[in-house]
Amino acid sequence: MYLHTYIRNICDDNDEKNNADTRNNTDIQNDVNKSQLVGALDGGCHFKGKLVRFGYIELAEKHSNFLPQNEKIKAHEFHYYDSTDNGADCIATKPATGRSYDCVISHDNYWLGFPHLYYPSNPHFAESLVRKAYEYRRNKNGKLL
Repeated sequence: MYLHTYIRNICDDNDEKNNADTRNNTDIQNDVNKSQLVGALDGGCHFKGKLVRFGYIELAEKHSNFLPQNEKIKAHEFHYYDSTDNGADCIATKPATGRSYDCVISHDNYWLGFPHLYYPSNPHFAESLVRKAYEYRRNKNGKLL
């Protein structure tokens, strides 16, 4: 089974409020296979039938968390799914056009979103990710293995 087929089968689209607001003619709904996930994030996701926000971007955090203030990390997006809550903690800017949009859900020790990050473009991000994972593990269990 292809990954996109698996994801389509488990994507949570049960939120009736969001369904009423987001359903339109361009959506391809997978009404047969709906699954409730863990509920860690608000919103639902749905298959769009075409590429959504395709291409290269640069990401900047609105409030420094994983990146030092005023630094960016390069990334790209390539996906057929969209979410009713893509996040608003970063600004993605397309270098070729200057078009920008909000994305990523970020808080103390997590950074969630569709962008595929290019870590060599900003090693500080990778360092922060490892440091935050270390701190999370230490604080959660009181020790490291």
